[in-house]
Amino acid sequence: IGVWDKVIEVARSKFLPMTITMRLCILFHEFSHLFVNKDMKNEVEADLNGLHIYLALGYPRIEAHETFLSTFYSVQSDENIDRYERIKQFINKFEQLNFKYA
Repeated sequence: IGVWDKVIEVARSKFLPMTITMRLCILFHEFSHLFVNKDMKNEVEADLNGLHIYLALGYPRIEAHETFLSTFYSVQSDENIDRYERIKQFINKFEQLNFKYA
């Protein structure tokens, strides 16, 4: 697959009700699958890589939480519960590291 063959598609019905920052959070996740992840299929890796981009750009942490919670709410599973726990830990660590230098 070449760089130009990679396309991010979203479901319009799910995307339109989201805030702009929630959309960006989703897009950074999808971008990570295609361009950042070592394993393109790894959802947790895409969660954390996408969050790193999102948070490093200064977008609100609360919107990141809302994005993943609303996404996982529609597909409740043990896997998504574990993913959200890892997301919370990542956001907390990111916040702690960055407040040291603020």
